[in-house]
Amino acid sequence: MEIELKETENLRKSQRKAGGFISLVAIDSPAARIGIAPGDRLLAIDGRPVKDIVGVRYYQTENALTLKVLKQGETIAREFAIQKDYAEDIGIDFDDPTFDGIKRCNNHCLFCFVDQMAPRFRHSLYIKDDDYRYSFLYGNFVTMTNLKEEDWQRIDEERLTPLYFSVHATEMECRRYIMGNPRVPDPIEQLRKMESLDIQAHTQIVLCPDVNDGTQLERSVRDLAAMYPTVQSIGIVPVGLTKYRTRYNEVMRSYTPEEARAVIAQVAPMQKRLKKEIGKTLVHLSDEWYLLTGSDLPKAASYDGFVQLENGVGMVRQLVDDHARTLRRLHKKLAANPPAPIPLAGAGWAGRGNKRIRLVTATMIGPLLQKLTAELNSLPGIEADVLVLENELFGPQVTVAGLLTGGQVVRAVQEAGTAGLDALFIPDTMFSITEPHRTLDELTLEQINEQLAVPVYPAQSFSEVVDFLGVL
Repeated sequence: MEIELKETENLRKSQRKAGGFISLVAIDSPAARIGIAPGDRLLAIDGRPVKDIVGVRYYQTENALTLKVLKQGETIAREFAIQKDYAEDIGIDFDDPTFDGIKRCNNHCLFCFVDQMAPRFRHSLYIKDDDYRYSFLYGNFVTMTNLKEEDWQRIDEERLTPLYFSVHATEMECRRYIMGNPRVPDPIEQLRKMESLDIQAHTQIVLCPDVNDGTQLERSVRDLAAMYPTVQSIGIVPVGLTKYRTRYNEVMRSYTPEEARAVIAQVAPMQKRLKKEIGKTLVHLSDEWYLLTGSDLPKAASYDGFVQLENGVGMVRQLVDDHARTLRRLHKKLAANPPAPIPLAGAGWAGRGNKRIRLVTATMIGPLLQKLTAELNSLPGIEADVLVLENELFGPQVTVAGLLTGGQVVRAVQEAGTAGLDALFIPDTMFSITEPHRTLDELTLEQINEQLAVPVYPAQSFSEVVDFLGVL
């Protein structure tokens, strides 16, 4: 029986590594023209086995290609010749971006979000992934602690740059403690290897009170900044804790506003010095630090092109600046087409009926969004309100909009009522990039729309909202 089970597992592994199942073929693409269809499995390009979409993109650049494909329902693979323009995409997408599975994390970090995940959600949310390919494809931060020499060779050969590197601390005793792994490699040595390969990195420090802040943070920033330009950015985010955490409760806690102000004060001179020395801010605090303390946000130019936007670094600055630009456009439109001095009943700007909308968000950005929305409401034609939700799944300590569930939004909106609303706008960060546009609790936008008696749209800026409303 043990032999049979082992053989079955080996078969599953071999099948998993044998190329990727095609989920989509673009119309009139090179792949479509030779008869490739959804459900087929791509095994190799020009005799080279493909393990993931990264390999497909790398191998598909030539004008003439030979694809080895196992057609759906067949047992013997066939070869297909493709003629196309150089670097033209062959036009296929896959069920999963990695065909041989996901590289798992070998650490036990103090703040691991997977360990704090709510029960009974989709399987993928409980996988401790730490895959450098997802880092390259989607900007996921990885610890780089599970890389083998063949991985480094591939990073070099296929020019997988930039990568997103979770460092947390450069002093090794502190880093080992944070990551719960006595064998973690030295991050500076890894960055030197990346430097030799001409691979760049955006780095991250998840800051934990009394663990890797203070003098540890000072050292980490100094060490990482010394690796510029290999290190292109250093993002500092506060630890996130949910009500489901069961480990390290005696160690881990959230930052108080006073402690957060101290972090801002500590980092500001570093930013100023680096700006003077290398012409870049390089080290960036995530938006949470400023919102927690009510501090002024840095100017847009300080974010070095918003290189860590997906890490919550600069999203609020972009929101505020977009709001200001939108108001200027609205004022310009209003000046060119002013409303009647005494508008007809129910009429708004330029004879249009008022647009009544609601914005849904979480507690971190809620007060600011309410302030910005009030300024928008000062103009005729728009009536907007903000529904601020405390996270019922993870607890009040989780304050970011991206971790709201679709179910909570639906219930809250239904309780608040939708009578008279023209549209409802929800954070687009609620929807996963890698899963097919689903919220944490598996709801699609279409399903949310079906449950609410008002059109629902994902958005991340005021200009998107206003453009939809047609008042510009």
